[in-house]
Amino acid sequence: MKRNRLALCNELPEHGPGQVPTELKCIPAPDSDGKVRGRDGRSWFFDQPELVVRNSPERITIDINHSTDLAAPRGGESPAAGWINGRDLEVRDGAIWGFPRWNARGKAAIEGEEYAFISPVFDYDGAGRITRLVRVSLCNNPNLDLALNAPILDEDVDDLPPESLSMKSLLKALGLPETASEAEALVALNAMIANHQTALNAAKTPDLQLFVPRAEFDGMKTRALNAEQKISDDAKTAREKAVEQKLDAAQAAGKIVPSSREFYRATCMAEGGMEKFDDFIKTAPVIVEPGETVTGKPPEDKTKTALNAQQKSVADSLGLSEAEFLKGVQ
Repeated sequence: MKRNRLALCNELPEHGPGQVPTELKCIPAPDSDGKVRGRDGRSWFFDQPELVVRNSPERITIDINHSTDLAAPRGGESPAAGWINGRDLEVRDGAIWGFPRWNARGKAAIEGEEYAFISPVFDYDGAGRITRLVRVSLCNNPNLDLALNAPILDEDVDDLPPESLSMKSLLKALGLPETASEAEALVALNAMIANHQTALNAAKTPDLQLFVPRAEFDGMKTRALNAEQKISDDAKTAREKAVEQKLDAAQAAGKIVPSSREFYRATCMAEGGMEKFDDFIKTAPVIVEPGETVTGKPPEDKTKTALNAQQKSVADSLGLSEAEFLKGVQ
């Protein structure tokens, strides 16, 4: 069976600085929920201390800074500072106590005030229930930053509220009151994870009522632009055809001559130009008899050097000077 292993910290109890303790509280008593709680908010069931004692090894190492778990696997040294007889472990008020036999290294470290905390290592099962005490380590940092990601418990853990400071921070982040239980926090956390996964799934499979694939969108955009361009081209072609018909009719009526068609064509193609041309044709005089062919310069008797009143009115309506109007009709 796969074991989970964890380290906790407790102060060396009831001894002044430099005094070597003769007993150690290895695992503190559980709270009213039957759990040992860490300051990081995690907890483990510790409701069968007698079973933990029975499962623990006969010879329990006391090392320094978890060298057995951290240094030894990498080939480093992990000398013992002392030993605890696993058969002498004692359950006292729900806590497990051990009676250390210190060696010279351990005594010197404590008498020299080099260490002030212990950090027990225990196994726990898949349900989070502590199953046995494995080791005890001298340490100095009650907030261990170890590969085991160990939480920390004080000697007076029973006096702490059920929710530690870190737990309160977690409850606040989850939008829960400080009085919320661990079960309520777990439900809220699972809901947050589920909502996050739902959002990820939605991003992978977006609603086609709201989104379309980029390639399909680009194709639709191209088709729309092509359709708009075709409509514009068709409208221009139709207008050009209508202008030519008007010019043909005006020329057949003798009111414009071939040399002026380009001028009137440009006028008609401009915005509102066809309407202005229609108004002009209604009052324009006949300058070439119908059926007469005009090539080059008109006969001398038909060359105009000045505008009559009607022609001047037409030129004014077109915004042309007399010279520009004569140039257009000659």
